[in-house]
Amino acid sequence: MGQSLRGITDPPPSHLHEAFLERAADPENGSGGQALGAFLTMRLVDHFAVDGHSHHEALEYQARSTADFLRNLHPQNSDVAQLREIARIAQAALDSGKRRLLWSPMLAYAYWLEQQLRLEEALDVLETALRLSDGRDAEDELAAFYHRGRVLRKSSRYDEATASYTAAGEAAMRMGNKHMEFRSRIGNAIVLEKIGNLPEAAQVLDSVIEEAITANDSDAEARARHDLANTLMMMNHPAKAIPVAYRAYELYEPQQQRLRALSDLGMAFKMMGDLAAAEDAFGIVLDAEVCTVEIRINVMLELLHVAALTGNRMGFARWQRALSELEARMIPDARTDFDLKLGIGFAVFGNRSRARQLLEAAVARAEEHHLNAYLFQAEAELKRLDEEPELEPDEAPTAPTAAQDEETRQVADRLRALRGGGG
Repeated sequence: MGQSLRGITDPPPSHLHEAFLERAADPENGSGGQALGAFLTMRLVDHFAVDGHSHHEALEYQARSTADFLRNLHPQNSDVAQLREIARIAQAALDSGKRRLLWSPMLAYAYWLEQQLRLEEALDVLETALRLSDGRDAEDELAAFYHRGRVLRKSSRYDEATASYTAAGEAAMRMGNKHMEFRSRIGNAIVLEKIGNLPEAAQVLDSVIEEAITANDSDAEARARHDLANTLMMMNHPAKAIPVAYRAYELYEPQQQRLRALSDLGMAFKMMGDLAAAEDAFGIVLDAEVCTVEIRINVMLELLHVAALTGNRMGFARWQRALSELEARMIPDARTDFDLKLGIGFAVFGNRSRARQLLEAAVARAEEHHLNAYLFQAEAELKRLDEEPELEPDEAPTAPTAAQDEETRQVADRLRALRGGGG
């Protein structure tokens, strides 16, 4: 099926699946049995990846034992269901001698883990899957290396993410898979955005949009437009970002991607000072049944900021409590943003010493994870804290405002109609 990606950018060698063992050993997470089941399942898959075959009888025994362990786990939740499917396919792969059957359930499990923000576990599953490669599964390898790049990027491991995206893009070119080439370029553009190289990120995304339109690839166009909107917001051009983000929302087919676009559209309206339109967008997202943990966190972070901008102490406290319950599941940039927005809020409500602590924590976290865009924001807020007079206790802050053109107003009206109609 084409040249294998192995050798272009190899995953780490086989290991002991520490991410699952750590969760299994944590007495407070309440899912130790499921984590141990995941460890046993990954060890089962490891045996299929070994050069040469394990003794058939021994592998048969391990497959049955793993399936029995998973069958007896309680509760039988989504985590266990994913693992039982891998174990079932492992038995089929053993019977048929076709280990490539394992690719599909392994990639599905990695995606599910990513949506739960269990990134180290998702990375473990992807790297376990990649050890199945024998050079005949180029499409599956391509998907795994692209997915690996995304998980590494969310983990703020930017150099590794770039290497994985680039390898996937080069392989996609050789295979003639233009869609995955587009997506790999978009992935690298997001890395550029995260480290603060916004002009180059915008340039890459503009070129992908132009080529995707020519190729009639609406999904790639939607993804590139969506990330271009984010880049424009980080360049302080929310008015330009709004129609770009809304067009991405229109082009997307997957519901979760549409929710992500709406979330970022709300952020752009917040930057414009149209907090009613922002809350319409955020409300549609939170009301959706398919809203993932990651999307929910991002939206609540924005609502925390809206509460600070409007001097809404009760709303601020509400979203702070809700986010604190999810803090352990936040990826590095969300955790940094949480410190940043809490710092802004405490400054608004007069607790300037606590605000300084949080903004300094945001600076330190941004430096640790090379999140330059957040670093610039946190440093600007610290400077504002030093330069602006303290508000009186009952003096509400003034949200930023900007004139809206007709296109922006039309998008706000559509959001209002969408929320009125139940999203």
